Amino acid sequence: MLIITALAIEAESLIAALQAEEECRLEGKSRLYRGGAHDILVCGPGKERAEGCLCAYLKTRRPELIVNAGGAGILDPALQTGQVYTISEVCSENTDKCLLLPPLSGLPVLRCVSAEKAVSDVQRRERIFRKTAAGIVDMECLFLARIAAKQTIPFSALKVTSDFADATLEADFRKHIREGMKLLTDCLLQGSGMIKPSQII
Repeated sequence: MLIITALAIEAESLIAALQAEEECRLEGKSRLYRGGAHDILVCGPGKERAEGCLCAYLKTRRPELIVNAGGAGILDPALQTGQVYTISEVCSENTDKCLLLPPLSGLPVLRCVSAEKAVSDVQRRERIFRKTAAGIVDMECLFLARIAAKQTIPFSALKVTSDFADATLEADFRKHIREGMKLLTDCLLQGSGMIKPSQII
């Protein structure tokens, strides 16, 4: 399995849980870690970095499953930070037409929108929510899912609500990400039943 995160802070819990070690660098600052039978790829934020990083990885490897794991900003005001969701649909901010994803069992599902620019103001956040009805926003999921679909590789996504898609203080963001990713890591590696603890060793 390949697990892709945008930020190094999002990968910390996964790297620790899998006892992964850095294997090499791909596409600039992106880093590839190997833990047992699983890879963790830290691609950097945004569409271009995500696409370039995954394409570089797939030149020499073909995982049985790709999982995009990481933080996402809240669009739906009914949601709270620190919650883990499996993504059932992902779309761009300019359309409500979505790419369907297989949700991971046992977790609440949400629609996610992938924006090409960071969402950091209330007006844009509310506009995207009205147009797409997506509960959360990130900057990579849709673009990674499209590549996986072209390569006919199964793709799923897990997101932790890390902020309110606004000008959240860096310290608060990092706190929410670290705490949320610990929960997400447990959900992915154990709670979802995708990987048994015995298979991690």
